[in-house]
Amino acid sequence: MDEDIWATVHRANGERVVPAFRVNQQTAGYQPYTQGAMDGDGNIVIVWQNDPKSPGADHENVWMRAYQADGTTRGGEVQINTWTGAWQSKPNGAMNEAGDMVVVWTSNAQDGDLTGVFARLGVSSGHLAAGEAFQANTEWNNAQENAWAGVAEDARFFIAWEATGQEST
Repeated sequence: MDEDIWATVHRANGERVVPAFRVNQQTAGYQPYTQGAMDGDGNIVIVWQNDPKSPGADHENVWMRAYQADGTTRGGEVQINTWTGAWQSKPNGAMNEAGDMVVVWTSNAQDGDLTGVFARLGVSSGHLAAGEAFQANTEWNNAQENAWAGVAEDARFFIAWEATGQEST
């Protein structure tokens, strides 16, 4: 069964600003692990994991799409992960008032062992920083996964994750 991602925008009192709209353009399969963030102007970035059965996908990948405060798209879907050797899952996005953004996710086998936590920086317009994703965890043995991020007003950010058997920093 196909599953899509839907979103809507509300005022602080709960009043709906725009009708619900579909986020994902690729509609084959399911699109799980949806997360979103909003900047101080109301611009939105939504991240998710795609279905490996989607056309052209060998594994799950992490995607995002940006919107203006009124729900108008700022472009199409953008694949966040640059490494596609195995599945990428459980994305989480965080953004500050100015629109500085970090997206984190779990990557399978990219760090040479089970799973690792990777990230990319971007802005609320939906543009990602140039270059490859970077690895957040420094321990490579066992599993590091289920990451969470936050961004301060001066664009400093933190990344937290669950680790199995991690003994060092």
